[in-house]
Amino acid sequence: MASIVKRTTRKDGTPSYHVKYGAGDGRVRWERYGSAKEAKARKAEVELELARSNGRWTPPVKVTLREYA
Repeated sequence: MASIVKRTTRKDGTPSYHVKYGAGDGRVRWERYGSAKEAKARKAEVELELARSNGRWTPPVKVTLREYA
């Protein structure tokens, strides 16, 4: 479903945490967070949404005000 990957890609050596999951559109998504607590919370949200939609969930699409109007 979803996983958390810890990386130390910053120049000062502090870690960042990434939530990796397969979205319903067939793409693998990566989201970066500054703390493990934030990443765990997001992972739980993603897994819940994927379970509710039988693996066909996709993140919300950004819509501009012009498109909305």
